[in-house]
Amino acid sequence: MDSTAADEWVGEDTCLFPCEDLEPLETQLSEELDTELRGCSVQVGPHKVKLYMAKQRADDLSPDDLGLRIWPGTHAMAFLLLRLEREGVLAGRSVLDVGCGTGFIGILARKAGCGLSILSDRPGRALCAARVNALANGDDGDILVRCLSWGPGSVDDTEGAVYNVLLLSEVLYVAQPTCVPWSLDEDDVAALVKLTKLKLSPEGDAYITYGNREAGGSEQVQAAAEAAGLSFRELPLETVIPEEVLSQKRTTALRRVRVFHLRHASYLIEQFDYFSTMVSDYKYAEKLCYNRTRTLEDTKKR
Repeated sequence: MDSTAADEWVGEDTCLFPCEDLEPLETQLSEELDTELRGCSVQVGPHKVKLYMAKQRADDLSPDDLGLRIWPGTHAMAFLLLRLEREGVLAGRSVLDVGCGTGFIGILARKAGCGLSILSDRPGRALCAARVNALANGDDGDILVRCLSWGPGSVDDTEGAVYNVLLLSEVLYVAQPTCVPWSLDEDDVAALVKLTKLKLSPEGDAYITYGNREAGGSEQVQAAAEAAGLSFRELPLETVIPEEVLSQKRTTALRRVRVFHLRHASYLIEQFDYFSTMVSDYKYAEKLCYNRTRTLEDTKKR
């Protein structure tokens, strides 16, 4: 895959990271994909990821195969992972890449220091691509591929497990809009949020990078999250992606991305109550010390 000049306009499904072509991967899994793959070595910060994705551009793929490309939200999530790595948020924690597509994000999370990384998607070619990429990046037993989906006909091969970190990149979009303005399906958003709550450990963190193509989509996600008992916080894009990247002409679609951080509201309430109790106990102890000091001073004066 050829790298693109910084001032050149590109499509939404173009890789923006430095990358070099790889030789075709000859495996039975690649044959099962029934589509031509193109391999590239993608450099994300200090990490190099071998990525096999659909050679065709998104316009030539069916809606079910859009996960075989990478998108603006994918890039935003990659930058977010670099930030989380610097902050020590990922170290040793289990990660679930929801709607993983090629598996690029979950593989990058593993390289960035997480513990177990699960690449999950609905049955189909995207899940085959995730297996191809997991193998290409060295199967150390800490990158697993599982079927997982939400909504009608949902499947869950994760055996009821919960995870410390959930990564949801470009999982909310309208593949074939039939009206203007576009709008997300409320049932789909609610089902995704329900899955997020179900798979997130009590003290866990879920991150969503949303392409923000639909009218009112961010508000829908927030409303669904809060209704499900999850806290919702938006992270300013400029705190995730360097300004020198956002200022490039080719990152127009990237500048539109929204980044959300979700947690269990009940856990935050418990933490608030815990620290409130600590503060209360501290103030009580401080008052006792003060009174004792005053008593000692009064005794000395006598």
